[in-house]
Amino acid sequence: MLNGINTIYGCQKAVQDGRLDIGPSAHAVDSHDFTEELNALCRKDKEQEKEIWRIWEENEFCMRTVGMMG
Repeated sequence: MLNGINTIYGCQKAVQDGRLDIGPSAHAVDSHDFTEELNALCRKDKEQEKEIWRIWEENEFCMRTVGMMG
């Protein structure tokens, strides 16, 4: 625990109140970089979702095949 700050809300409040210094670069947010990172994460999420769906379908096929054999 950092000087009684034990939650994310507490940390954010302490930063806003000036009781906690998180450094100058933490406040400088480049919205362009943020947007690019968000878009990259969304693309990755879609790719992972497609892969999960493919594996799920493959698993279902295998389970049906094993069911037919037994």
